[in-house]
Amino acid sequence: MVKHLAPPYEARLLTRPDLVRRARQFHLRPFNGHHCQVPVTNGRGQITPEFEQWLPFAEKVMETWLGDPANREAEFFAMPEMGPVSGGYNLSILPNSWKEAVRLRDILDQSWRKLVRRVSRARAKKGC
Repeated sequence: MVKHLAPPYEARLLTRPDLVRRARQFHLRPFNGHHCQVPVTNGRGQITPEFEQWLPFAEKVMETWLGDPANREAEFFAMPEMGPVSGGYNLSILPNSWKEAVRLRDILDQSWRKLVRRVSRARAKKGC
């Protein structure tokens, strides 16, 4: 368990990029150094500061995975997960977890597409 971790999270949590590159399934639940789940939005459609601090970590995970040439033909399975109130992850005062998961999925999809384009351009420049 990691507590009292301040962003950016990449340096502390991505110490084994080799393991990220070999993985095929990822749970992408926004968190911070104190909570296992933070909201994506403030309930009025605006992205929360906590989510903005977490997103670079998620993007770095995806970028690390995409950077391995062995993954060119592999599939990356990601769960844009936001737990419900009943499971203890979401608090009753936070936005609807299903709507948050849908928004999270859309944001992660945009990030994924951006990263795929970036990696493809870099490989093309190298002649790979």
